[in-house]
Amino acid sequence: ATLEGDRLVADRETRPPVTDSTRLELFFAPLRKKRCSLLLEKATELGATRLAPVRTTRTEAASIAALKAGPHAAVVEAAEQSERLDAPEVEALRPCDDLATDLPLFVCAERAGKAPHLFDAVKAAGGLGAAVLVGPEGGLAEE
Repeated sequence: ATLEGDRLVADRETRPPVTDSTRLELFFAPLRKKRCSLLLEKATELGATRLAPVRTTRTEAASIAALKAGPHAAVVEAAEQSERLDAPEVEALRPCDDLATDLPLFVCAERAGKAPHLFDAVKAAGGLGAAVLVGPEGGLAEE
């Protein structure tokens, strides 16, 4: 690097630009504070490009309060830890009915019986990306 006036100019690129265009959107029901931070941290480390909390009929008020308490630091720290040059933004809480995406949506329902492995389902959908909905503790309501 060389000093030009009051700027430091790099002589060479030390890290290649991010070129992966695969998108992974995570829609999730808020969890209690420590679990919510862990979910956001791991989703960021795994490459999530969108983190969108959704309110379901079984979402607890304490979980919503924990989300408002600022789990965003977990996202920034996870991006730094995994050497990502970008960090997904944690969107505002929205009703589950307002969920919108242009990607194939996969719903993780623990009581749905036998389901394909998520990786296989995404691959079959074209492999360009996926949106995943994860329900609250106790699962999603039947409605």
